[in-house]
This record gives sequence, structure tokens and C-alpha cells, in this order.
Amino acid sequence: MNCELDHLVLGADTLDQGCDFIGDLFGERPHPGGEHPNMGTHNALMHLGGTVYLEVIAINPNAAPSDWPRWFSLDEEKTRLSLRDQPKLITWVARTNNIDMICSLDEYAQSIVRSMSRGDLAWQFAFSTDGRCIADGLLPHVIEWQSDKHPTDAMLASPVQLLTLRGYAPDANDIQSVINKMGLSSIFTCDPAKDGTVKLTAEFTTPKGVIKL
Repeated sequence: MNCELDHLVLGADTLDQGCDFIGDLFGERPHPGGEHPNMGTHNALMHLGGTVYLEVIAINPNAAPSDWPRWFSLDEEKTRLSLRDQPKLITWVARTNNIDMICSLDEYAQSIVRSMSRGDLAWQFAFSTDGRCIADGLLPHVIEWQSDKHPTDAMLASPVQLLTLRGYAPDANDIQSVINKMGLSSIFTCDPAKDGTVKLTAEFTTPKGVIKL
């Protein structure tokens, strides 16, 4: 597959909580995004340079119940309890021009590709069957944009830039093997977890210096 980094996903208990968290941490606040009616979520966005951005996402309390499991593990009790304490970098998303190929990888074999839209944006997204993040968030969800526009086309410039994206896992070699097959080895590195804990981290240059999530 030929994939590229599209965006990082920061989960929050509420959208205001997530935006306040990033604003305090980075010295730059995300800007309003929109709603995802099919998912019962809404988001705020921050440009990270080029066609890469940070998405702050939370369950929309005013939305109707979702017909499907919410994406990014947001229906999981463990995730929701964790996000009440503090927003968290929960996963990332890679884009491709041939999303149907994703099912050829064992880790994505059960993926369900659905069409989505928000305003003048349209895309296809490979969902896990239960809505959970793949490999605890270390392997990216996959998106194929269907519209001429990309979200970054309408974003304000930001002084925040992504420096590194790394994962830590007991099965780091297996994770890295999948990353290599997706053509993402220059973007993401997975290292063995010394304490056995799965963790996703990212470093950014910000108005407050180099910050790690």
C-alpha cells in the first residue's frame, strides 16, 4: 500500500476540555471543525503543516444516538473513563488512494469501509467492526478523501508542527512490519515497550517549545 500521514487523533471527554487542554499545553488553541452525525461526535482542528493536522474529538452530547459503534474506541468504558481525567492521544489516521487494498492486510481484514461526509468534505473510512482503535491505537485507521478539498485547505496557519510520532508495544516488531507494508516507516517507528505498556507518543514544536503528548 502507499499511505501517507493524514492526522493525529486526540480524544477528549468534551470538546471544550480537549481544546482547553491543547490551548494550555501548546499556547495555540484548535479551531472549530464540525459534526459527524453518523458517529455522534464533533471535533476541532489544528494545522500541523502541509496536509497534516491534529483532530480533537469528543462525543457530541446534542447528537442523536449513533447507528454504529463510534470510531476511535469512544464507546469503550475504559477509554471514556480515561478521557474524563485528561485528553489523550489515542490514535492516528493515514490516507491512501486505494482504500479497498487495506483488507489485504491481516490486521485490517475485518475492516468495514463506509462513506462519510461533513459539509463539503467527503471521504471513505475503514472502520473496525467494533469501533475500537487498531492495535490499541498504534496502527492507523485509513481514510481515502473523495472530495477535491482536504480539511487543511480551510485551516488557519499554525505555529505548531509535528516532529515525531512513535509507538511502544510488547509486539513492536509485528507493529512495525505492518507499518512498513503500508509505506509509513518514515513517519512512524514502534519500539519495544520496556514495561510492557502500549503507548503512542508525538512531539511538537510549539510557541511554548517542544511538547510531547
